[in-house]
Amino acid sequence: MGEGTLRRWANLLYVLKYSVVFVVILLYLPLTSLTKVPGSSLLGGLFVELAPWALFWGAAGFFAAAWALMITSGLLVDGTPLELPAKAVAFFGLPVERGPFWVFSALGVWGCLWIGLFATGGLVWNLLALVAGFLVAYLLLHLLALPARWAEPGFRFLVDSRLGDLLSPLVDRPALRRVFGGLRNLLSIPVRLLRVRAAMETDDGRPRLAAAHFFALTCLLGLLVIFLVVGWVYFPPRGVEPHPPAVLFLYILLVLLVWTVNGLAHNLTPIHVSPLVVLLLIFLVVYLPQDVDHYYRARHTALDEPPLTPVAVVQNSRRPETLVVIASSGGGILASGWTTLGLQRMIQDRPCLADEIRLLSTVSGSSVGAAFYAQGVREQPDLVTLDPAEREELFEEIYQNSVASSLGSAAYGFAFLDFWRLFLGDALPPLERWDRGLLLENNWGRIADDLDLSMGALRPAIRGGRLPSVIFASTVMETGRRMMITPLDFAPRAIRDRAATLSEFLSAEGEAADVDIWTAARMSATFPYVSPAASARFEEVDNVGDEAPPDMSSPEAVQRRYHLIDGGYFDNFGVTSALDWLQPVLEARLRGKIPVRRIFILQLTPFAAPSAPTPPTDGAFAALAGPLFGVLGTQGGIALSRNAIDLQRFIDSWNVRFREHQVDALVATAEIRPAGGMPEPLSWHLTPSQIKTQQGLWPQSPDDPGAPSVTEGWRAMKRFLADAPCSP
Repeated sequence: MGEGTLRRWANLLYVLKYSVVFVVILLYLPLTSLTKVPGSSLLGGLFVELAPWALFWGAAGFFAAAWALMITSGLLVDGTPLELPAKAVAFFGLPVERGPFWVFSALGVWGCLWIGLFATGGLVWNLLALVAGFLVAYLLLHLLALPARWAEPGFRFLVDSRLGDLLSPLVDRPALRRVFGGLRNLLSIPVRLLRVRAAMETDDGRPRLAAAHFFALTCLLGLLVIFLVVGWVYFPPRGVEPHPPAVLFLYILLVLLVWTVNGLAHNLTPIHVSPLVVLLLIFLVVYLPQDVDHYYRARHTALDEPPLTPVAVVQNSRRPETLVVIASSGGGILASGWTTLGLQRMIQDRPCLADEIRLLSTVSGSSVGAAFYAQGVREQPDLVTLDPAEREELFEEIYQNSVASSLGSAAYGFAFLDFWRLFLGDALPPLERWDRGLLLENNWGRIADDLDLSMGALRPAIRGGRLPSVIFASTVMETGRRMMITPLDFAPRAIRDRAATLSEFLSAEGEAADVDIWTAARMSATFPYVSPAASARFEEVDNVGDEAPPDMSSPEAVQRRYHLIDGGYFDNFGVTSALDWLQPVLEARLRGKIPVRRIFILQLTPFAAPSAPTPPTDGAFAALAGPLFGVLGTQGGIALSRNAIDLQRFIDSWNVRFREHQVDALVATAEIRPAGGMPEPLSWHLTPSQIKTQQGLWPQSPDDPGAPSVTEGWRAMKRFLADAPCSP
């Protein structure tokens, strides 16, 4: 192979470098349906157990992304001034031959193969859905090519297309030819002025926009129209069903990225400017001057009722001698379901546990489960005396709500809102009012059929002993400090440096602040990039144009600009907030203000312990990524050891104090976690088989011998509470 040949192939790789990246992405994404492939915990649920309706949408998205890559790669090859191999020019150039068309289409077939392999429908219906998705995308592509054919009747983007021949009668429309011919001439003006030679061709000695580039422009405009229509119709708060699967929104985003990156590369490569640098500059220019940000909605509330302290919660308990605290770990939707499933199983086995549990201390995904539990039972006058069948039905509804997929809302928000916010800021009203985090909140509220439940609205049920108090842990991004989102009132921080509550954090003296329960759950479960870090926006001020903005020079106003992120950054186990809550309660017991005798801290952990020690990393990997993985490793390792050490020290110290003061009280703990099962999903989606697997991991009774890792902690709690009366 001569030097000239190598140079030409190197030029081809340089021209198509972004296309190569997109090919790798299109090949890799469907592989995440396999559990051992990196990224499967975040993306795998997108591709498995889809119904035929979802298969149709998925197939259409796969082929749209593949053909967008085909068209933009052809434009890159046709427009480059570099010398390329003749075979490559013939393969990639426009119009596309049948062979290259089917090669690119194989990328769509690859995706269809994987979603079809793991689909839930019958073989015939699945095949029909996939074929229908291909045909609709194929027809749409030809319809998008009609404006270019009206402008230049001899143009074909695909050689020897039967469908193109069938659509030929539509091309023979003189009026449409004049309209789109005039549009082409109009678009030729800026092309000539900017001297974009790659996009021009000569006709009768006069340069004008090339037919292939006119096709690309009209195709892109047509895709934008379709994008806006789909976005408007399937805006999640509308609740239109059946809703397209989240995988479609992912591939819509990919189509936009392909057109954007390759389109910029076509125009910027000749002057050796990276499109990624241009996109970064646009992002900075848009975000910094406009002060674009993501928000969570808060409101001021009146201080017109007695404080609801942890001690008051225990004093109003219907079971004054026993106290159970649930500390539930994070872990996405897996933790959400594990929390509600555990409450369902344990309360059905010991109904009085519904009164004995006085705190749900949750973090990240388990906060979502706690929110569904609180919403579901707050209006129940007495869970203990409720008919067992009715109680089971209630808990089953709560569990199904807690594992219902919200990935579609997050994916929609990223593809239709937050992607555009990168380049438009808050210029359009929908971008100012919505993002993927707010759509998550809205989705949870619609699932529960209760959109406007505030944390403060839980106070009467908590005060009346019908509902446990709740703490949703979050983290302040700028300071790394823990935050408690709760309807409770804590005494001023004194000797023990407890975390601040959200109300303390947001409010000045004499004020209180409140948020919706779904907002609280979202700010506790703000996973990296799945939902955005957000600062407070008060509805009374920020949404009313006539009022002056708050004085940002005050410390309280500065704190409102701080961003809240996932509580798991600080403590992924919920134990630290539980200890903050227990501290004043046990001090009150020591002083004889409450009669509680048995205090049990039950830890719910949704994921199995590692079955093998972490293998060592090779030297090359440690040299390249050691600092990053060191931070990630210490985050998990330190949190795990700190959780165990702090909890055991707390329990030991209080049991010693109770003995020294001859107080009849005892503190104990146990953990319930599965021995195995499924990998931890990091997205807001569980497949039907994953839900079934999770239900099988938690037995119906603590006497079931089939799940010792779960029943051991369960039986330990029952033994500890055995001498406490459990009658209605």
